[in-house]
This record gives sequence, structure tokens and C-alpha cells, in this order.
Amino acid sequence: MLVETDAASGAVRLDDEGLAALLAGEQPGPEPLLAVIAEPTVTLGLAVAGVETRLEHRAWVTRESAALLLGVRPGLFQLMAHDPAFLTAALVRLTRMRPRRVEDREPVDLPAERLPDLVAADETVRRAALAAAGADFAWHLSLRWQGGQRDLVAVDGPRGLHLGDPAAPRLVPVSNTTAYRILSTALPTDV
Repeated sequence: MLVETDAASGAVRLDDEGLAALLAGEQPGPEPLLAVIAEPTVTLGLAVAGVETRLEHRAWVTRESAALLLGVRPGLFQLMAHDPAFLTAALVRLTRMRPRRVEDREPVDLPAERLPDLVAADETVRRAALAAAGADFAWHLSLRWQGGQRDLVAVDGPRGLHLGDPAAPRLVPVSNTTAYRILSTALPTDV
């Protein structure tokens, strides 16, 4: 079991077993982070996946603080304190959004029930869904709070960024600026 705390930053490096023990209260950890994890107002899950690799990131958020769990590689995580005001910037980095020019684009047909396949743990399922979407990278953002939730699925690749449309069987092209605006307003402000 790996649970290592960096004295300078306060970040904790964990493996699967160490993470399970910490979240179950069987392993001591930094009290401020554990307090946020114990009573968050919002929880955030972000799965990011390419053709060969898939990582999961999580965050527990209050108005004053956030505990951010980053997937470093499969089976290895880093837990750190994070200012909630900078969560949008963290999401942009984790979803690999970057400025670039793309040509005019059309929606991509993909049934809503296939959206979870884009970030599936099973590489064969994920690879087929990404190919069907014409993408090489996908992400699924899940936000939960008492009385509400939001989910957002996106793909990225040679045809640029597309968001899943749960009301229609397609992925809709969007600019990175539009996606940034959506991410910046994804967290509820009334909890």
C-alpha cells in the first residue's frame, strides 16, 4: 500500500489500496483534505480516455476549498488541496483543451446510449466508440450535489471538439471557448 505525503506541498501520492484505505477512514491523511472529502457540497468525477489509456480524476468541493484527486497513471493518484476558483482551469488542462483552428464541422451521429462507451474501462469498447465518433480522445464530467447533478461528455480529435447531446443522437461541434464557458458555469453557485 502506497501513501506518501510531500512535506513541501502537502500532496499525497496513493495507489489503489492506499486510496481505498484513505477514503474508508482506515488510513490517516491531511485533516483539511479529509474534512472536505467527508462533507463536500459538490463532488466531481472526470474520466478522460484515449484509444489506449484511461484515467479518472475526482474532486470534493466546498465554497472554501477543494480536494483534488488526480489520476497520474492507472493505479496511481495524487491528492492535493485546490482553490475552487481555479477548478475550471484544472478541468481545461485535464481535458486537454487547447487553442487551435479547425475547419467548419458537422455534427457526428452517435446514439446517446453510446456516450458512456467513449470513456469505457474496456479498451475494445472504448476504441470502437472513439472510432465511430471520429475522435482519439474523450471525457465525461460528472457533477453531483444534494438535489442536483450535471453530466457532460465530449470527444476531441482531428475534427475538433464535439459535445454529446443527450436530447439527440449526435455529437455537436463546439469551439474551445464555448466549452470553457460551459465548464466555468458547470459548478452550481447556490450550494
